[in-house]
Amino acid sequence: MGLLLSGAWLAGIFFLAFLTTLPLATLLWFTVGTNPIIMAALIPLALFLGCVLLFAFLWAFFSLLPQAPNGAYDTGASRSYVLWAIENGLAIPVLRLFQPLVFVNESLRYLVLRALHADVAYSAMITSRTVITNPRKIHVGEGSIVGEGAHMSPAHQPRIGKLVVGDIRVGKNVLVGGYTKVMAGTEIADNVIIQADCFLHPFCKIGGEVRLGRSTIVNEGAVVGARSRIGRGCEIAPYAVVPEGTILKDGEFFSAGPGGLRKRFATAPAEIVQPGAEHRV
Repeated sequence: MGLLLSGAWLAGIFFLAFLTTLPLATLLWFTVGTNPIIMAALIPLALFLGCVLLFAFLWAFFSLLPQAPNGAYDTGASRSYVLWAIENGLAIPVLRLFQPLVFVNESLRYLVLRALHADVAYSAMITSRTVITNPRKIHVGEGSIVGEGAHMSPAHQPRIGKLVVGDIRVGKNVLVGGYTKVMAGTEIADNVIIQADCFLHPFCKIGGEVRLGRSTIVNEGAVVGARSRIGRGCEIAPYAVVPEGTILKDGEFFSAGPGGLRKRFATAPAEIVQPGAEHRV
């Protein structure tokens, strides 16, 4: 797995370098010995044309490349895994280069993501420090924000030799807090607030207007019903179903058993203390 993915990444880097510098190299070849001032003025134009060429190639390439299917499949030489490796091999170098440079501008950010066939609304904000893998499987609705250091990973390895892939879907007006991890197959409905440092395991579902407190864990396959209020440092058990409108206090655990048996952890996370407020944990 590692060898194939590394090869795809190297190929992506070479394509990136070649397409971006091709107009510049052509310019320098035909203008050797000309006025240096003219050459200096044309270099930015050549680099701009190189970027346009790169994004046009990426858009056309991903339009023709079949998308890696969702589901679980073996790593190695399987067709599904090869498609996934090619998608990542081309997309990740582009994101690593252009995210710090252009993601501060919403128009340029949108163009880069669309070139990679990410389904991200124009008004959605993906920061320059958000970590995205496989953009073709990322869907983010209007007005949503994915914070700094947040990870959106549509693929994971539950064990050696097995890859699980699933689209990540984020609705409208959603806040995904900084350093939150959103894994394969996760679905987040509209008007959800997820505070920092949460962990949404694969194939969990978050209903509309839910609030998840800081450092909360939603385990694999769990469902959090609409309008629920989940405190800080809580945990939802694998495949548990939290009824609509449920309120969990800080540090509570919601099990998958009948009625969602709850218990408090030995140590709940410390609250943010306001001036003059009593400190408690």
